[in-house]
Amino acid sequence: MNPKQQLDFFILELEKLVERYKKESTHYKKTAFRLKIISVLLAAIITVLLGIKYGDASFTNLLSNISLFLGASITVLSAYEAFFDPKALWVRETVTFVRLKDLQRDLDFWRSGIDPNDISSEELIRFKVRLDLILEDTLKYWMKIRGAPDIEKNLEARADLRTKGDNHQIDKI
Repeated sequence: MNPKQQLDFFILELEKLVERYKKESTHYKKTAFRLKIISVLLAAIITVLLGIKYGDASFTNLLSNISLFLGASITVLSAYEAFFDPKALWVRETVTFVRLKDLQRDLDFWRSGIDPNDISSEELIRFKVRLDLILEDTLKYWMKIRGAPDIEKNLEARADLRTKGDNHQIDKI
């Protein structure tokens, strides 16, 4: 592939990643918000249902049973939230999205100042390494919250070698 084709390919891949992380950030933000709102609403409903003193004992028992079910629902929602942690993922995806947008802006700035026939492969490689580091940071964060320290250490070692430019050692890891 010549440098012009490499640049076109890189631009297309970067656009796809920017769009993906933008969508994921929005998705996790909405999920985190919905979980909080639903939990708060269910807790408020439970409080009201348990406070209602109307009618006979069977009606009060019904309200207590509904409250019990809603309380269990809050427990399930809280467990889901603790396990998947959409708020943390929202923050992480937003950080990745912003870093990708910065890379995209820097690439566009660089492209605006060069002749399409004078594209440097070395400069493209620097942009690719920067993209790889952004994606590796995101993966390391994912591994950290999912409790996979061995994979995280491997990724950190690869990132260290990449920043030193030791591509032969990277392949060995």
